[in-house]
Amino acid sequence: MINKTCKTCKYDNAQIVCNQCIPRLKCWMPIEVPKENKFSEILNPIADLIERKNTDYGNSYDQLRDKYGPVGFYIRISDKLNRIEQLDNNPAQVKDEAIEDTIRDIIGYATLELNYRKEKAYDKTTEKM
Repeated sequence: MINKTCKTCKYDNAQIVCNQCIPRLKCWMPIEVPKENKFSEILNPIADLIERKNTDYGNSYDQLRDKYGPVGFYIRISDKLNRIEQLDNNPAQVKDEAIEDTIRDIIGYATLELNYRKEKAYDKTTEKM
């Protein structure tokens, strides 16, 4: 059952926390994309997959970023872009692996990077935390 009221300000039509309350929160709280949004069918399953994989991998993305800096993100995205190019030019050798899966991986890594930057108060001017 989806909550239709913001947990912080009680605004109606919010899914969990409304966009007005997000900046005031001291901790990150996930927001489920509203069902009437045309992208929710794509993004909600990806968000769920990221959450499960991040648990399975023991938050390894943050550990990678702490150890190697932003280059860790660049390499992961570069690998996925190379994979898309290969799949565009050659039949997949791994059964049931489509370009769409790799695109979902890119969305996942971009989401993990955004979350990392938010949690670490990323300073984009110096590329340091």
